[in-house]
Amino acid sequence: MGNLLWKQIHPNIFFVYVDGIGVVYAPLLGKFFSVPKEAMGIVWDYLNSGKPETHELHQHLISEGFFEEVEMPRIAKEGPFNSREVTLSVTSACNLRCIYCYANAGINFCDLPWVLIEKSIQQLYVYANERNDTDVELSFHGTGETLVRWQVMVKAVNYALQLLPEGWTIHFSLVTNGTLIDDEKAQFLKKYGFSVVLSMDGIEEIQNILRPKADGTGSFDDVVKGMKALVKNDVFFAVRTTVTGLNQDTILDFLELCATNGCREISAAPFSATGRGQDGVDDVDPDIFVKNYLLAKKRARELGMIFKTPSDCLDNASVRYCNADGESFALMPEGIISCCTRVTRKNDPLVDLFVIGHITEEGVEINQSKVEKLKTLNLHNYQECQECFVKYTCSGGCHHTRFLNGNHQPASYCEIIRAVVWDTLKNAAFEA
Repeated sequence: MGNLLWKQIHPNIFFVYVDGIGVVYAPLLGKFFSVPKEAMGIVWDYLNSGKPETHELHQHLISEGFFEEVEMPRIAKEGPFNSREVTLSVTSACNLRCIYCYANAGINFCDLPWVLIEKSIQQLYVYANERNDTDVELSFHGTGETLVRWQVMVKAVNYALQLLPEGWTIHFSLVTNGTLIDDEKAQFLKKYGFSVVLSMDGIEEIQNILRPKADGTGSFDDVVKGMKALVKNDVFFAVRTTVTGLNQDTILDFLELCATNGCREISAAPFSATGRGQDGVDDVDPDIFVKNYLLAKKRARELGMIFKTPSDCLDNASVRYCNADGESFALMPEGIISCCTRVTRKNDPLVDLFVIGHITEEGVEINQSKVEKLKTLNLHNYQECQECFVKYTCSGGCHHTRFLNGNHQPASYCEIIRAVVWDTLKNAAFEA
């Protein structure tokens, strides 16, 4: 991984190379071609001679459409705040005490009042009418474990459906630790077409250390039971696993475990130190993560599964990492509206940046000046990213992590994403 190098040929064309092989890559166009060892001299001659238009490589790039004009990926939309999705964090209570929890869930917890849930769902439809839209999304995710307040979630779903205008479509999604899912809950999720993200971090020993219950006992048996209930009732779900220094060597074992229990998709993300994870959690080693990630990705293909990490996708060029750049509406238990689902409390260190308003019984109040500031959070404004070949793939990375790290992504994160994208790009180019 340490030998990976790249040169920017033009703003949207890169030459990426390592150990005598290379790839010319235009991410916004989705174009690439391999450069074997015997042809490397042609590329270097082109670069060292000032990239003349008469050069054979330049002419080849023209003939293959590498200089075609391409529309830049969109930035956050102009105009007043108007979210297509509302995310409800119905409680900061949790039945687990994950040792790296960004929200310190379960500590000094509170519940989101029903009247505020009503107001937020009403506002979801107001925004849609303003956009002339008939397609909306209601998500359950955030500070604690939603299923601790199962009946509240059920009530919210029914209320949203009650208000849904004829001919409109609403999509439901849930992020859960999975330990409270049984057949009854899985049947409800199936009935209403929920898309589920199930958080799980490893084989039994690892899961029980990283994600213990509030009483200190292990959560492994319960989450496996929940996973099996989802599979049994044909609920679409993906497992989301956080990789730390503790479980980076067991990624492949975890994949096999998930496959055995019917899971078909896993997303593995490197740990970032925040919340309870600021102390006592071993950080991931980039080399170990990449080695084991690539082994698991290969094995997943053999099993007919999807195994990925954020940004490991060549056909998803973007300058926006997520909707935290002024387009997300996440209602937290204290009644604050956050654009980032990781900023959950009034005393959060990034509350001044990401909290854009609040809800009272009188309605929704949005600070538009804060929204406008968030709209600048995109790749165009991250100077250190401008000449990086993965810039349109990682889009500058997580905003929350960036601002907790002095407005830069941790070097280990960049190493991981570059190595993972290079492997995907190299294989695609040489297979082609």
